[in-house]
Amino acid sequence: ITFRRDPENARPRINKKESVKDTEQKQAGNYFFLE
Repeated sequence: ITFRRDPENARPRINKKESVKDTEQKQAGNYFFLE
């Protein structure tokens, strides 16, 4: 599971496991992503 920052309200959101964003961030080595 990876995390991303919701740009609308700045709250952390969990990326679903095996989702596109989750996979991209793992490949990039980012487990917590700040937009």
